Amino acid sequence: MKTKTSKKSVKTKQAKQKTKIKPKIFQRVSAKNSSKNSSSKKLTTELAKMRRRVTALETVKQERTAIEEALKETEISLRAVLSSMDDLVFVLDKENRFVFFHALNEENLYMPLHKFIGKKHTEVMPPHLNKLIAQAIKKNRKGQTDEYEYPLEINKKNKWFNAKLSPVFIEGRYCGSVAVIREITNEKESKVTLQKNEEEFRLLFENSKDAIFW
Repeated sequence: MKTKTSKKSVKTKQAKQKTKIKPKIFQRVSAKNSSKNSSSKKLTTELAKMRRRVTALETVKQERTAIEEALKETEISLRAVLSSMDDLVFVLDKENRFVFFHALNEENLYMPLHKFIGKKHTEVMPPHLNKLIAQAIKKNRKGQTDEYEYPLEINKKNKWFNAKLSPVFIEGRYCGSVAVIREITNEKESKVTLQKNEEEFRLLFENSKDAIFW
């Protein structure tokens, strides 16, 4: 009887031990499931972020492609219109880089084509002109045109030019500027000569001892 009792007590103890172990196993499994769920949520969140970034990049790419196509169409139209113009025409993109030019006579170019196409105006133009260009582009970005005159030494000759910068907007966004440049050296020289003659005449009149009546 004692042996049977002792066997029963051993079995009872083993059953109790198993009962005590079960919660620990359940807790471990629950912890693992919780950890898996947390990792899954983080992964899902990161994937969602990645999808948003990809979508944004695709949108930017589509917009850039649309702008490039619009600029190409504009360039074709410009070439057709400018084929009969004597003025210099330059197109700058929104990053202030020269992307197009037209000149029937390249004698008035400050430098060869290959040295300025694709470059920002600040990289190739003299400081006094960069200041005027920057001010004009600032107005262009606001939808305003700007006009100014400037001197420039070309082929060891001092020349004067008139520049008019107009903005280019596509779907309400500023995409660049068109600069129309006209040489006005003869006009400037004529104006200076006229002013000089007027000054000489004034001095002659003031120093004359005889009265002059009209």
